[in-house]
Amino acid sequence: MREKYLIIGALGLSTLVFGYLNATNMDAAIADSIPPRSQPKDDVYIANLSADAIGGWLDITTRLQQTVETLRIPGTVVNTKQLAHKKSAAQYLQSKLDTLHIHYGDTEKWQEYNNSGNAAEKIATQNHLQATVNCVVQEIADYQVLNNVDLASDQHEYEASYESPFIQRGNVHYDDLNTLQSQHPLSGSGAVTVDSCK
Repeated sequence: MREKYLIIGALGLSTLVFGYLNATNMDAAIADSIPPRSQPKDDVYIANLSADAIGGWLDITTRLQQTVETLRIPGTVVNTKQLAHKKSAAQYLQSKLDTLHIHYGDTEKWQEYNNSGNAAEKIATQNHLQATVNCVVQEIADYQVLNNVDLASDQHEYEASYESPFIQRGNVHYDDLNTLQSQHPLSGSGAVTVDSCK
């Protein structure tokens, strides 16, 4: 008899916890929260959250665009660790948006339907997030090539550090400067500013 009540209690508690976690939308709460001690938001971490964090993705995109505007100013010198962090965030977000578009963009597959994913795809499409983030990645690469800035080691270092234990490694490939220069249309062009997407 006790076992019956134990099982019913465990099922009831599990249902309550499941309902609570779904109702609170933890990824959105994390993306919208303010970090302690006036620390900046970790854009790489937020870019790795689920589609529920679409509001955070919009905020990241705004910050990335501000970074690119700074890079467009001739003679700009930036902190490579910060730029590597921004590029990583852009690349992870690019990967997330590509996956979101594949699942919810052109065709709706009922087997994979998720209300928050579908809503996030609509918001991303309305705000042209995919094109904007692709542009940011391209313009950071432009800056790297034009200014001989290698970010790959800083990107790898950040991912391997204790500061980023929840980053899904393997979703993004980091090209070193030599690879970028060999494939980049601005290499040797004499261009002096970053504006390939302007």
